[in-house]
Amino acid sequence: MLEFRSRVARSVLALALAAVALVIPTATGAGADPADAAPGPGRAVARAVSTSLSFDSRGHSCTIDDQAQLRCWGSGSEWELGQPSNNNIGGAANNMGDNLHPVDLGTGRTATAVSAGWLHTCALLDNGTVKCWGNGGSGRLGQGSTDTIGDSTAERGDGLPTVDLGTGRTATAIAAGQQYTCALLDDGTVKCWGNNSSGQLGQGNTDDIGDNPGEMGDNLPAVDLGTGRTATAISAGSSHTCALLDDGTVKCWGSGSFGRLGYGDLTKRGDGAGEMGDNLPPLELGTGRTATAVSAGNTHTCALLDDGTVKCWGGGFNGQLGTGDVTGLGDNPGEMGDNLPPVDLGSGRTAIAIAAGSRASCAVLDDGGVKCWGYGFSGRLGQGDTTDRGDEPGEMGDNLPPIDLPAVAGAWIACHSGKPVGYWLAEQDGTAYEFGDAAAYNAVLPPTGDTVDIEATPTGCGFWMVLDTGVVASTGDATDLGNFDLSSLAAGEKLSSISSTPTGQGLWGFTDRGRVLTLGDAKPKFAGAISDLTTINLAGPIIDSIPTPSGEGYYMLGSDGGVFAFGDATFAGSLPGLGVTPNQPTVGLVPDPDGNGYWMVAGDGGVFAFGAPFVGSLPGLGITQLQAPIIGMTPYADGYLQVGSDGGVFNFSSQPFSGSLGDNPPDTPIVGLTPVWTD
Repeated sequence: MLEFRSRVARSVLALALAAVALVIPTATGAGADPADAAPGPGRAVARAVSTSLSFDSRGHSCTIDDQAQLRCWGSGSEWELGQPSNNNIGGAANNMGDNLHPVDLGTGRTATAVSAGWLHTCALLDNGTVKCWGNGGSGRLGQGSTDTIGDSTAERGDGLPTVDLGTGRTATAIAAGQQYTCALLDDGTVKCWGNNSSGQLGQGNTDDIGDNPGEMGDNLPAVDLGTGRTATAISAGSSHTCALLDDGTVKCWGSGSFGRLGYGDLTKRGDGAGEMGDNLPPLELGTGRTATAVSAGNTHTCALLDDGTVKCWGGGFNGQLGTGDVTGLGDNPGEMGDNLPPVDLGSGRTAIAIAAGSRASCAVLDDGGVKCWGYGFSGRLGQGDTTDRGDEPGEMGDNLPPIDLPAVAGAWIACHSGKPVGYWLAEQDGTAYEFGDAAAYNAVLPPTGDTVDIEATPTGCGFWMVLDTGVVASTGDATDLGNFDLSSLAAGEKLSSISSTPTGQGLWGFTDRGRVLTLGDAKPKFAGAISDLTTINLAGPIIDSIPTPSGEGYYMLGSDGGVFAFGDATFAGSLPGLGVTPNQPTVGLVPDPDGNGYWMVAGDGGVFAFGAPFVGSLPGLGITQLQAPIIGMTPYADGYLQVGSDGGVFNFSSQPFSGSLGDNPPDTPIVGLTPVWTD
């Protein structure tokens, strides 16, 4: 296994957590650190949130903050809020904020996940155990009875019992449905208990489980998912359950009304013998498509696919399927697979998370925005009205605005309490330097071979490094995508850069002759019929490449300033096209965040703007004598960063400067720079 060495950055900026005014971009670099700022006042940041499917006027929501404290609000009539009373919380003044007390889960115990069911709540604790409280009808709390739990002092904290999942078993995920609950266990199996009227427990019968003694633990069989199959995620709806399997397929069982199971009929599955296991087929999601997430709602289901698209099926009566009509899908043959259209999320937009609720659906987009469609009652779509959306033509795509949220969290929320600033530098010997909010990743040995480039994951919670041998090393949350096969390269051809796909499940590798290599879900983009530059006589080597803001295209930059645009990348000009020869070779290109053009930088720090506003350059600041040449640039907020081979970083953006190696050059040259977050 390849590992990294990491040295603590030698010049680090302390970042304030208070609001700051927009500043005019100025260049800051080695020896030009802004004054340190003391951390300002903060507030708890949500790490997880769950809201119940509502089947009457009662409903509740729960969240886990950055201190792993669990808090719930809403209807408390069945003790589902985990508080010393069954009062409703959140509907009166002074209910929330510091007055909203955390749920007592036991001495030293914290929550890592929570799921709000109908009149009950379940939490996954830090030791892998599960605790549930509230209404115990049908055995949904998994305690061998139908008793309410949490209505006495003895049933809270250390007295709140754990669910018996079986000898030696712990849970990795929890999903509470209408009157039942499911857990994903540490061995990839799934166990469900509670109401089973539609076969939603997946046991081949309709018997409730967990309402009588002796039904839990080792006596509760795992759901049969098929030969050799395990689950990676689960979702419980009103009366149907879906699992994402280890091969990226999805299986659903329980009530089939409205086509919510996606099998082209209205038939229940899991309520009779011989309906589960290999007899339960995976859903048809489209040719070559797999899923990365699934969410079971009240009468419909949505899946997030490996290309970032979203598909929904089941009842569509309020537009919750996002198809521009109220037609249900998945209830008749021929409606799934390639015939099931993806939800139009807007030009160039993909999703990173989904949620199907009670006649409404929501998606978190790749730019951090949130869009919801379907039933608009009570303002649940967040558009300032009660209008349904997605039930008529012309309401989706660019016509569906994202919800106006203050400081909306992007994918960075996975590991950062606030929008991060900072970056990593990569040294040729494999050393990584972290600045600002970039996390340190320590290891014993550097990778074998010379490092060529570094690329952050879409969350900013990890990165990949690529070596000149094609070997890709991953750290943090970077997916292990394998290594680039260099067998097709011509003599003397070499890797020059890598870029991540928007999903973080793929990498493009680019060579100095314009060849495109792919891993994971990365696919070659085209300029007409051309997918690479290997058939073109280039005036200079390809020195850099970078995706467009949408991730649906990319640019390649030649050392002579020639620009090649693929996919949705828009050609806005080049130096040879202007008859300009740079004083030093061009070494980096950054698209304008608006997608209208780009900047390119030369080895002396000179910047050329094509269709993008000029925001500065080193010669423009009178800096003409560099200790080492500029070797690249990277997007950063509304501008860009430049980096020299000695680790000097120059900031042309409204983001604060986070440091550089300054007067302490590395042992081998810096070869790459990648930001934790670009917006």
